[in-house]
Amino acid sequence: MNLNTPPYLLFIIASSFFTYLFDTQLNFYLNDPGLYATLAKHIAQTNDWLSLFVNEQDWLDKPHFPFWISAAFFKVFGINTFAYRLPLVLAIFASFVYTFKFADKYYNRKVAWYSVFVLATAQYSFMSATEGRIEPYLMLAIIGAIYHFDKFIQFKNYGQLILGSLYVAIAIMTKGIFIFVPIFGAIGGHLIYRDRSLKGIFQWHWLLVGVLIALFILPEIYSLYVQFDSQPNKVVFGKTGVSGIKWFLWDSQFSRLINSGPFTRSKGDPFFFLHTMLWAFLPWCLVLYYGFIQYFRKMWKLEHINETYSFFGGGLIFVLFSISKFQLPHYMTIVFPFYAIIVANVFEKPLDKIGKYVVIIGQSFQIILACVLLLFFVLFFNTW
Repeated sequence: MNLNTPPYLLFIIASSFFTYLFDTQLNFYLNDPGLYATLAKHIAQTNDWLSLFVNEQDWLDKPHFPFWISAAFFKVFGINTFAYRLPLVLAIFASFVYTFKFADKYYNRKVAWYSVFVLATAQYSFMSATEGRIEPYLMLAIIGAIYHFDKFIQFKNYGQLILGSLYVAIAIMTKGIFIFVPIFGAIGGHLIYRDRSLKGIFQWHWLLVGVLIALFILPEIYSLYVQFDSQPNKVVFGKTGVSGIKWFLWDSQFSRLINSGPFTRSKGDPFFFLHTMLWAFLPWCLVLYYGFIQYFRKMWKLEHINETYSFFGGGLIFVLFSISKFQLPHYMTIVFPFYAIIVANVFEKPLDKIGKYVVIIGQSFQIILACVLLLFFVLFFNTW
């Protein structure tokens, strides 16, 4: 691909994301998207935008934002697969745009195109669009928030601060408060490494960000109050007096991290994502690990690095999920833009001897493995 000309190969890859949108029925191969579509369908049919119900039962697990989006698309396009999956695909493509703009700012146009190419071709990037989970919204919100906050840090444009805060609020209203970790962990780590001090994080405008986020998540708080906190006699999780607001701010995510609350798991593998990424980020995972090692080397020597958002944003969430007992492969897709930038930066720079082995041998092995697996599934499903 000639990166000085329009990226026709990327256009072909992008087109593949749309091929499955025109199925006329809500046929999902996972339980989650079927459940999420049912929640959105209830909103669209009843016009009750404050409550979440499944089979006429109060539902308390995820925040409202993804179901509001799906319900809005149901209103416009009807209740069908296309309407449900279209906003997910649009979120992925918007993530491509932000990834390109961010990489172009800190590196160059070549790295920017490489980043989008890596992100678009990673195994779970495509799966995240086809399986119908809510992670594409989080992917967009995280890279969008960091892009706009970074623009504010550089230009002190408060419009960028507002946009960044809005994206954080969207992420919180999609998954929960834990989303602070990749966003503000990336920003804090970058500022501390850049300044070699804490002065960048002790600024009054971050208090303003907190106020803005609190304002932007008020629709979620109000919805939970109406459905749960204002009706303490409702039976939720087998008991009464359950606070939807407390669940949103704490139990839905952090109680899972420390393995307390209504949802617990007895086992967890600290190396789960280390080996899961071998297929989830196929065929780029080995280069990604090499890129992280290069970051470590440079930071250990206190060398100049263009940006460390990618390192801290992608690294902290990797550690957080690894120590949690709740571990599913799709969790890591929310920081794939950072991983794509790390990989693209490896490709763009001259490689040392180890880097050449990683890229040439590692990539060849993973691409061959991907082709073998693809052939296997084609033959299997044709037979079936």
